[in-house]
Amino acid sequence: MKKYLVWYLFFATTALAQTPAPACGPESTKFSVKLDNTQHQIPQPENGKAILVFIDDPGRYFAIVSPTIKIGMDGGWVGANHNASFFTVSAEPGEHHLCASLPLFKSSLKQFVHLNAEAGKIYYFRTLAMYTQYSWWLFLEPVDSDEAQHLLAHSSLSRATEKK
Repeated sequence: MKKYLVWYLFFATTALAQTPAPACGPESTKFSVKLDNTQHQIPQPENGKAILVFIDDPGRYFAIVSPTIKIGMDGGWVGANHNASFFTVSAEPGEHHLCASLPLFKSSLKQFVHLNAEAGKIYYFRTLAMYTQYSWWLFLEPVDSDEAQHLLAHSSLSRATEKK
């Protein structure tokens, strides 16, 4: 029974991933990611804004490849992470819709988080992509500042540029 439930969830997730998502950017967008392992500091929020920190957690799962995970906010891509990296985004106060996307062969897995940002605050989010016996899984979740500091200590700054 569990086996069928796992397959159902996999195919349902794959089908949902093919529909456009308002939090994400265009599916065709690709990023090139360069890592800077000399920077681990998070900037303070600009006056009247919040900071969102997206951290790629390689987890405890072995993967032959480290996938690039695209991050979207309010309908556009804001960056990408690859191989234990992080980046920050400045955001206006108010409601925001966040998206993490793991591009696969002809589709992608997506996860979504809703945020009501407050000026002057820092919000931390973890992405985790893992491959199990039969499929890829993607997670996007808020984490508290203590967990974020632990993850950031082992992360490099991501400098993602859109491929033309």
